[in-house]
Amino acid sequence: MIYIDAISIQAQQSYLKTGNGIFDAQQLAQWVIQSWSGVGSLSLELMKRAFHGTLLERYMCRLTIAYMLNSDIDKAWEEFSAVMDATSEVETDSTCSICFENINEGVQLKCKHVFHDQCIGKWFMKKTTCPMCRYDILTPYIPDT
Repeated sequence: MIYIDAISIQAQQSYLKTGNGIFDAQQLAQWVIQSWSGVGSLSLELMKRAFHGTLLERYMCRLTIAYMLNSDIDKAWEEFSAVMDATSEVETDSTCSICFENINEGVQLKCKHVFHDQCIGKWFMKKTTCPMCRYDILTPYIPDT
């Protein structure tokens, strides 16, 4: 099984250390491939996670698939970077506008809206926009003036 959580933490730390999204996409894809340590097919696991994983897992797996297929790794990297830039973990006493329950620990988007990780994760399975303001996380955030 791919240890996707460990890889995503390592990727995020390296990404944050370098600043401004400067990070080697091929290196990240190689980490995912090298972390494969289970029975089964790496390609099947990547495909499964690319469609049914968390938001970060989905884009990380798409990046790895692009690397393996020698396809548009630059576009895959831009999307992965956009997802990492658009979301951050927060602690808050706000209410999730999806399930209407207290959040405690959640995810804040660049547009400042906060949700439970699982709630926004389900939302992002179908759309990449904020359910409150329609900010698309795959595009640069430009605050209203």
